[in-house]
Amino acid sequence: MDPWPMIEADRRALGDYLSGLSADEWNRPSLCSGWTVADVAAHMLVVPTLSKGSTFLAFLGSGFYLTKFSDNMVRRIRAEKSPAQLAAAMSEAASSQNVPLGLNPMGVLVETLVPSGDISEGAGRPLAFPANHYAVGLDH
Repeated sequence: MDPWPMIEADRRALGDYLSGLSADEWNRPSLCSGWTVADVAAHMLVVPTLSKGSTFLAFLGSGFYLTKFSDNMVRRIRAEKSPAQLAAAMSEAASSQNVPLGLNPMGVLVETLVPSGDISEGAGRPLAFPANHYAVGLDH
Protein backbone atom coordinates (compact mmCIF):
# COMPACT_ATOMS: atom_id res chain seq x y z
CA MET A 1 0.00 0.00 0.00
CA ASP A 2 1.22 3.47 -0.90
CA PRO A 3 0.88 5.71 2.20
CA TRP A 4 1.81 8.98 0.48
CA PRO A 5 -1.75 10.07 -0.39
CA MET A 6 -2.71 9.53 3.28
CA ILE A 7 0.34 11.42 4.51
CA GLU A 8 -0.41 14.34 2.20
CA ALA A 9 -4.08 14.49 3.20
CA ASP A 10 -3.22 14.31 6.89
CA ARG A 11 -0.56 17.01 6.65
CA ARG A 12 -3.01 19.29 4.83
CA ALA A 13 -5.66 18.65 7.46
CA LEU A 14 -3.11 19.33 10.19
CA GLY A 15 -2.08 22.60 8.50
CA ASP A 16 -5.74 23.68 8.42
CA TYR A 17 -6.16 22.64 12.05
CA LEU A 18 -3.06 24.53 13.14
CA SER A 19 -4.16 27.67 11.32
CA GLY A 20 -7.24 27.80 13.55
CA LEU A 21 -5.43 27.63 16.89
CA SER A 22 -5.38 30.58 19.24
CA ALA A 23 -2.16 31.95 20.76
CA ASP A 24 -3.10 30.25 24.02
CA GLU A 25 -3.56 26.88 22.30
CA TRP A 26 -0.19 27.15 20.53
CA ASN A 27 1.52 27.70 23.87
CA ARG A 28 -0.16 24.90 25.79
CA PRO A 29 1.88 21.87 26.83
CA SER A 30 1.62 18.95 24.43
CA LEU A 31 1.76 15.30 25.43
CA CYS A 32 5.50 15.45 24.61
CA SER A 33 7.19 16.28 27.88
CA GLY A 34 8.67 19.77 27.84
CA TRP A 35 7.23 20.69 24.44
CA THR A 36 4.36 22.99 23.63
CA VAL A 37 1.88 22.47 20.82
CA ALA A 38 4.02 24.83 18.71
CA ASP A 39 7.14 22.80 19.49
CA VAL A 40 5.52 19.58 18.26
CA ALA A 41 4.33 21.35 15.10
CA ALA A 42 7.91 22.53 14.50
CA HIS A 43 9.19 19.00 15.11
CA MET A 44 6.77 17.69 12.49
CA LEU A 45 8.33 19.96 9.87
CA VAL A 46 11.75 18.30 10.08
CA VAL A 47 10.87 15.27 7.94
CA PRO A 48 9.03 17.01 5.10
CA THR A 49 11.23 20.10 4.83
CA LEU A 50 14.83 19.04 5.40
CA SER A 51 16.99 17.06 3.01
CA LYS A 52 18.63 13.83 4.12
CA GLY A 53 21.99 15.61 4.01
CA SER A 54 20.84 18.49 6.21
CA THR A 55 19.22 16.07 8.61
CA PHE A 56 22.34 13.92 8.78
CA LEU A 57 24.59 16.92 9.44
CA ALA A 58 22.28 18.16 12.20
CA PHE A 59 22.20 14.65 13.69
CA LEU A 60 26.00 14.48 13.51
CA GLY A 61 26.17 17.89 15.22
CA SER A 62 24.06 16.52 18.06
CA GLY A 63 26.48 13.66 18.60
CA PHE A 64 23.94 11.22 17.15
CA TYR A 65 21.78 11.78 20.23
CA LEU A 66 18.17 11.78 19.00
CA THR A 67 16.70 13.85 21.84
CA LYS A 68 19.36 16.53 21.45
CA PHE A 69 18.88 16.51 17.67
CA SER A 70 15.10 16.92 18.05
CA ASP A 71 15.42 19.69 20.63
CA ASN A 72 17.96 21.55 18.47
CA MET A 73 15.76 21.29 15.37
CA VAL A 74 12.66 22.44 17.24
CA ARG A 75 14.51 25.46 18.65
CA ARG A 76 15.83 26.34 15.18
CA ILE A 77 12.47 26.05 13.44
CA ARG A 78 10.65 27.91 16.24
CA ALA A 79 13.17 30.75 16.01
CA GLU A 80 12.52 31.00 12.26
CA LYS A 81 8.72 30.65 12.16
CA SER A 82 5.74 32.16 13.92
CA PRO A 83 2.77 29.90 14.69
CA ALA A 84 1.01 31.12 11.54
CA GLN A 85 4.13 30.29 9.52
CA LEU A 86 4.31 26.82 11.12
CA ALA A 87 0.73 26.15 10.02
CA ALA A 88 1.40 27.43 6.50
CA ALA A 89 4.63 25.43 6.26
CA MET A 90 2.79 22.24 7.20
CA SER A 91 0.31 22.77 4.39
CA GLU A 92 3.05 23.73 1.93
CA ALA A 93 5.10 20.64 2.79
CA ALA A 94 2.12 18.27 2.64
CA SER A 95 3.18 16.64 -0.62
CA SER A 96 6.82 16.16 0.38
CA GLN A 97 7.98 12.58 0.08
CA ASN A 98 11.17 13.01 2.10
CA VAL A 99 12.07 9.92 4.07
CA PRO A 100 14.75 10.33 6.73
CA LEU A 101 17.48 7.76 7.16
CA GLY A 102 16.23 4.81 9.18
CA LEU A 103 12.58 5.33 8.32
CA ASN A 104 10.33 4.17 5.49
CA PRO A 105 7.15 5.73 4.07
CA MET A 106 4.93 3.80 6.51
CA GLY A 107 7.06 5.18 9.32
CA VAL A 108 6.46 8.68 7.95
CA LEU A 109 2.71 8.00 8.14
CA VAL A 110 3.05 7.01 11.80
CA GLU A 111 5.24 10.08 12.40
CA THR A 112 2.35 12.14 11.05
CA LEU A 113 -0.43 10.47 13.02
CA VAL A 114 1.11 10.20 16.49
CA PRO A 115 2.47 13.75 16.95
CA SER A 116 -0.77 15.14 15.52
CA GLY A 117 -2.52 13.45 18.44
CA ASP A 118 0.00 15.01 20.83
CA ILE A 119 -0.89 18.41 19.36
CA SER A 120 -4.67 17.97 19.52
CA GLU A 121 -4.60 16.66 23.09
CA GLY A 122 -2.43 19.59 24.13
CA ALA A 123 -4.55 22.16 22.33
CA GLY A 124 -7.71 20.63 23.74
CA ARG A 125 -9.40 20.45 20.35
CA PRO A 126 -10.27 17.26 18.51
CA LEU A 127 -8.36 16.38 15.37
CA ALA A 128 -9.12 13.10 13.71
CA PHE A 129 -7.88 11.67 10.47
CA PRO A 130 -9.76 8.96 8.54
CA ALA A 131 -9.95 5.72 10.52
CA ASN A 132 -8.27 3.73 7.75
CA HIS A 133 -5.15 5.93 8.09
CA TYR A 134 -4.83 4.85 11.72
CA ALA A 135 -5.46 1.21 10.77
CA VAL A 136 -2.70 1.31 8.15
CA GLY A 137 -0.35 2.99 10.61
CA LEU A 138 -1.11 0.44 13.31
CA ASP A 139 -0.46 -2.41 10.89
CA HIS A 140 3.00 -0.99 10.27
